[in-house]
Amino acid sequence: MADGTSTRIAALLAELRLEETAWVAAVTGSDPAAAIRACGGAPEAARPRALDERLLSEPTGLGGVAGSPELTELPGSSGAGRPHLAVARAGPAVTVLGYGDHRAPHEEMLRRLAAPGARAAGVHWGRGAPSRLSLAEDGALLSAFDLRAPAHRYGSRPAAWDAHLDGLDLDGPRWRAAGVTAVLRATGARLDAAWARGPHLVVPVAPVAPCTDVFTDVSPDAAPGTPAASVEGVSPAPLPREPRDSPLLAEEPFAGFLARLGPECLPAMERYGVELAARHTGLASDPVCTLALAVLDGCGPPEARQELRIELARRAAPRSSGDAADRGPVAHEPAVWQTLGDLLAREEGAVVAGPPPMCLLDRAMSGGGHTPEAERYALLRALYEAAQRAPDA
Repeated sequence: MADGTSTRIAALLAELRLEETAWVAAVTGSDPAAAIRACGGAPEAARPRALDERLLSEPTGLGGVAGSPELTELPGSSGAGRPHLAVARAGPAVTVLGYGDHRAPHEEMLRRLAAPGARAAGVHWGRGAPSRLSLAEDGALLSAFDLRAPAHRYGSRPAAWDAHLDGLDLDGPRWRAAGVTAVLRATGARLDAAWARGPHLVVPVAPVAPCTDVFTDVSPDAAPGTPAASVEGVSPAPLPREPRDSPLLAEEPFAGFLARLGPECLPAMERYGVELAARHTGLASDPVCTLALAVLDGCGPPEARQELRIELARRAAPRSSGDAADRGPVAHEPAVWQTLGDLLAREEGAVVAGPPPMCLLDRAMSGGGHTPEAERYALLRALYEAAQRAPDA
């Protein structure tokens, strides 16, 4: 079934020079200032501009410098060397556009846009990057998939996109427009001539720490949207090329994860991940850490759980910026304590707010240099990504 909206959107993408690489997102239940803050910008630094030829082509506009991997400074702003986004109202929703090689953890940015009470959807395509469609609500990623592999979805509700894809041709020549149309359907955003020619708030944004866009196979020789390679003998959940060849895959627990790669493995992977992070940061010998790991394994006195969670929350609390102990490897310890507390709370059925466990563990593993635990975590993270994308059994 043909979709007239996709035809109109394809013409609009061509007019706005968004065909080669872009990020198009929309959020409902929010406003432009909140969207700017969610993406790492300051509303007071935004400048109203039109998406015209001058803005797209000038070295200080959204088009960026030819060959540059990020956007450059806007006249009158203080965002030198930082990516810029264009934010505008579009009917009942707010749109966020990233032009050029806008390299960012788009799913994490979308999760931030989808604050409690809000829903956000986004699509991204570009050179040597996944062409991905993502949907988030109330701070959680509901569903995401590569536009060229729509059957392989991940998120808390992988089927959440189904209601918005009817009649869209994701395999045809207008697959980009089909992806944008899905975003419009999910959020109610209206992209038309008035929106395209009206003012947009153009603002520099600070880098957003990645969460789910970490171990993606983006070989410079791969065509945009090419799925990562799959592991031989395993359901087509993608794995990056190097981890696929790792000798660690023959060892436990990796061999066990690989044998049943799928969403059911995620809790065990998170449990192993926090153990690796504890060893990497030197916390494994701490009695509180030892007790927390034992409790997660079903050991330890049940009556100690409440007191343990209080202690973990105390240790996870951020230190003051002037604290000398908050520098170096110690700066990564709170992420380990928070992950332990979150896993314990979730095991008890509590709803846990904040970043997902592996996002916290990415932070914990970002310091301390190269260690055996870091090598193992890199492989674990790749398997975790693949398990998220694997279809349910």
